[in-house]
Amino acid sequence: MQTDVLIVGAGPSGLAHACQLVRFGIDIFIIDVNEMTTRRNRKGLAYIRRRLIYEQIRLADKVDRGATQ
Repeated sequence: MQTDVLIVGAGPSGLAHACQLVRFGIDIFIIDVNEMTTRRNRKGLAYIRRRLIYEQIRLADKVDRGATQ
């Protein structure tokens, strides 16, 4: 695999950076210790923000599919 930027960590900071890079047409790859997000809202607003960022970079559907497997 080849990419322009590797982002380690899919927390609010990593996703915010990913969102900005995608907006500028930069190819990114995100890795995180967790394979998928959880359906339980354990982190309150951080989870909501993460979900909004996933939607902005068009990853929300992939995350939802991963959570149901």
